[in-house]
Amino acid sequence: MNLSITKFARGFSSPSSGFRSSPLGRLVLPVCALLVSWAVTPLAHAAAPNGIYQYTSGSGEIKFAGQPFELSKTLLRKIGAVKNGSVTIKNGKLTLDREAARKIIQEIVEVTPEIAVKGPSSITFNKSGISYVAKAPKPVVVNLSADVSGEDLEGVLRSRFDAKVTGRKLTINVKFDGIIGFAGSVNQQEIEGSATIVCTR
Repeated sequence: MNLSITKFARGFSSPSSGFRSSPLGRLVLPVCALLVSWAVTPLAHAAAPNGIYQYTSGSGEIKFAGQPFELSKTLLRKIGAVKNGSVTIKNGKLTLDREAARKIIQEIVEVTPEIAVKGPSSITFNKSGISYVAKAPKPVVVNLSADVSGEDLEGVLRSRFDAKVTGRKLTINVKFDGIIGFAGSVNQQEIEGSATIVCTR
């Protein structure tokens, strides 16, 4: 298709053709040139990396008080902001699920905390070589509290997000760190871990 459009444009623009200097020629030739440009470079107009990416796999682990906890598939989907089995990148941005921390704490200490969240709500992709990469300029910070048998459990959990789109593959990486313990106690426990979510379109 590209060759036929190119030959068509060249034939009418050759010096031996009077078409180029005619009123119709002056109107048609710029349109032919535009068609050739679109045919030769279709990716220049593509909205990459925008699109819908289906969740394919995920893995991750949290360490709390030195004990490892494997992150469940349900929790990994929550961390990756997977909704109805997919992740959507729109206007070059990936929306973050900033409340995934609630589920993380609930899974490792079996309580449902109250949380206050600050930090970015999305990350923006920029082209880097053959890929598009995005990195949050600062972590999502969650301050949490919960009542456990009449004692106040409190802490903070930081989540650092970055992502990459290469071809049809979206990879989301998250690193966690924080601390949790009872109010006034010197025995505060550290939280650390990471997660990787992979999606394809």
